[in-house]
Amino acid sequence: MEFARHKSHVTAELKSTFLQSANLQTPIVAVPGIGSVTAERLKKENIRTIGDLTSRVNSFADLKDLCGKVNCHRIFDCLEPFLENCKAEYDAQPAADVEVLERAMKKFALVDPKEDKALAKEASKCVVC
Repeated sequence: MEFARHKSHVTAELKSTFLQSANLQTPIVAVPGIGSVTAERLKKENIRTIGDLTSRVNSFADLKDLCGKVNCHRIFDCLEPFLENCKAEYDAQPAADVEVLERAMKKFALVDPKEDKALAKEASKCVVC
């Protein structure tokens, strides 16, 4: 089983909120997807913080072995900035999702991109006294 971002089902808001407050000393129970059962499992492996966990993870398979199958996609996705050793697994994600999103955003755009740039240029000339 490989990491699949679409299987994480973590909202951008939840991930953003977590990342704003998380650091390597943050307790593992703060990671979305790590509940009491997974936390106990990790504590038996002497893993109590995000730093402890990420120092032991070099791939999605490593995380799955440590945490179990439940929520492993969610946990891996939320820990993305802390998992430098796993960068290749994120880079392997298909760009199709991004392209679909960009097309949808253009479809619903209220202003033409060229007009946006012109408006931004005019706004940058404004000076508030």
